[in-house]
Amino acid sequence: MALPSHAQTSSGLVLWLKADDGVATNLDGTVSDWADASLNLNDAAQHTDGLAPLLVPNAVNGQPALRFDGVDDY
Repeated sequence: MALPSHAQTSSGLVLWLKADDGVATNLDGTVSDWADASLNLNDAAQHTDGLAPLLVPNAVNGQPALRFDGVDDY
């Protein structure tokens, strides 16, 4: 019996960050906290606004995305 595709992809994950779940933003839309969807509790956080990525709702085919500026966002 084959596993569902999501089980095959997520097996052994240490960290799973999803733009459509577990993202907390500041008032300006920058990401302050990002919950680990793998259940390993390896949450991500960035509490310096100038270094945080921006949450962009409806960015790709109606789905959200996080935009990193390529300079100093991490």
